[in-house]
Amino acid sequence: MDEGNHSTSDTTAESAWLPGVKALHKELMAHALAWPFLEPVDPIKLNIPTYFQIIERPMDFGTMQAKLQGSSSAANDVEGDDGMAGAFGGSSVAINYTSLDEYKQDLFLVFRNAIKFNTDDGREESVGYVHPFLCERNSMTDVACDLAISQNDCDSML
Repeated sequence: MDEGNHSTSDTTAESAWLPGVKALHKELMAHALAWPFLEPVDPIKLNIPTYFQIIERPMDFGTMQAKLQGSSSAANDVEGDDGMAGAFGGSSVAINYTSLDEYKQDLFLVFRNAIKFNTDDGREESVGYVHPFLCERNSMTDVACDLAISQNDCDSML
């Protein structure tokens, strides 16, 4: 019985980060420079046939939002009825985040993918502007600023 209470307590402690991350993510999605990251990349629509040759694990804010909501219909909600969910990882999307670390990994995967794919076309400024925006959020500074893309990396893009 004590073990069950401990488990419930652990679950509550582990999910304490969720309200703050949901608020941050909502603000992030509303940011003026977030538009390229709001939904999965559609290489057919965008005429970028090499996208999946370069990007092995696509991620976008809409899929992340669905994972935050615990929704397994992430791709359909974001992509509409065009049936692209399977092509963009919709069927393999985890139902939800079980830790802050998982959210962090996906958040910066979005930016790393953008940098990796757009290295030679000069349009990666939006990545550089969105990362400092995250760092401005006082309550979530540790989420944004201690990850794989450093402030120096972003500054060099500006």
